[in-house]
Amino acid sequence: MTIASSSGLNDKEIERMVADAEQYAEQDKARRDIIEESNKAESVCADTEKGENIVYVDSIRVLIMCQL
Repeated sequence: MTIASSSGLNDKEIERMVADAEQYAEQDKARRDIIEESNKAESVCADTEKGENIVYVDSIRVLIMCQL
């Protein structure tokens, strides 16, 4: 994350934003990882649908939703 002095924020606001970013960094990374894996799984579903293996698509989507 980049906070530039031209943003109009004072030093205290910038310090608070940096502290918040640091505090939630692990949670943000974990959520981003889940979203990336979900996107990969959706891609598998789309590829499976194209191959007309529709029976498996709903099962895969259920598994995805259980992870979120």
